[in-house]
Amino acid sequence: MASAHPDLLKGLKKLGSSAAEMEDETQSACHSLVSLLYGGSSTESLDSIRYELFAKKSYSNEKLPPTMDAFQQHLKRTNYQTFIWAHATQQYLKLPLSETSGWMKDEQQQLVLRLMSQPAAPDAVLVFVKCGCKSDCRYRRCGCRKEDMVCTTDACSCDSEQCINRVPYEDDTMIQTLRTNSCSWMICQKLNRSRPMCM
Repeated sequence: MASAHPDLLKGLKKLGSSAAEMEDETQSACHSLVSLLYGGSSTESLDSIRYELFAKKSYSNEKLPPTMDAFQQHLKRTNYQTFIWAHATQQYLKLPLSETSGWMKDEQQQLVLRLMSQPAAPDAVLVFVKCGCKSDCRYRRCGCRKEDMVCTTDACSCDSEQCINRVPYEDDTMIQTLRTNSCSWMICQKLNRSRPMCM
């Protein structure tokens, strides 16, 4: 791939040259590389490639490219870490705050990844995620569980007594609020937490 796109190498070589900010050439080269890896053109947006692959329905969510927002956060962390590695022989490094480089602090003031700075999907899209399971929604056949969402009384026709894919809250409006705040909810689901981090 490098021989077919020699201009990418020039931009990639500058990755980590500064911890504070990246040159546009470097950002563009990294974006082009990831676009090419997912079968797009070097100038095509990651969001449009993601949409095209999603529309084909032959790719699982895990195999889709990142959103442009998630990619930018990852690129900030990559640049920061590359800078540290490139200057490992220096005794003291002047580094910017990690919070400006793709991380954030959680409730316990621990440094965690900032996965994205925008919602994972528009609220209007989340309305279409629902299930009509006849069982307890335990497996990924459940439309909600498959999308890492909780079942709600408003959207789903599954049996609320049997369903184990519900949040242990009494107030269903609270669940709907969590459901639409997909970023924090999906992160909590992945970490198996009962309450969202961002509340």
